Amino acid sequence: MKITDIKLYQGNTWMWEESLEDYSVLEYDLDVYFQRGTNKITSRASIVNSIFRFNIPSTETAQFPSGVCDIEIIATHKTTNAVTTIFSSTKKIVKSLAAILDERTFYEIVLENIEIAIKDNIGKGFGQITMPGGKSITYKSDKELSELHAKYKYLVQQERDKQNGRSKVRIHKYYL
Repeated sequence: MKITDIKLYQGNTWMWEESLEDYSVLEYDLDVYFQRGTNKITSRASIVNSIFRFNIPSTETAQFPSGVCDIEIIATHKTTNAVTTIFSSTKKIVKSLAAILDERTFYEIVLENIEIAIKDNIGKGFGQITMPGGKSITYKSDKELSELHAKYKYLVQQERDKQNGRSKVRIHKYYL
C-alpha cells in the first residue's frame, strides 16, 4: 500500500510501504515530510523484506492538525548523499471521529494491539508498540507476548461477563 492509497486520520498510526524500482533499499534512504503551517512530521522509512516501510506513531499524529497538508518523500543516496524528491503532493488529514466513537474498552484495545504484534512478528519477538494514553510496551519475546495475550483476553472476557450480568467464579492465574 502506498501513501496515495491510504487515508490519514489524526491520532492514528500512519503506516504504508513504498516499493520503488528506481530506488534500491541497498542504495537509498527514504524520508517523508508532512507540513501544515508550522506543524511538521518527519520520518525515515525502515526496510522490511526489501521494501521501504513508513510507520508514524499515533503519539506524533495526534499532535498534527487535521486539514490539507503538504507531503514530500525524499530519496537520499547512501554514498553520494544526492537528494531526489520522488513524491510531492497534498493530502487531507482527517480528524478521527473513530477515536471519539470507539466503544471498545481499554483492555479490548490493548488486546487488539497485542494480536497485531503477534501476527506481524511471529518468531521475531516485538520491539515497541504505543498504547492508548501514550503508554508503550517495549521488547517482548514471543512467549511474553503470548502471556500478555492470555492475560488481556481473560480481562476482556471478565468485562464482557460483568456487562452481561454473569457472575460465575472463574479460576485463572490472572487477578485484578
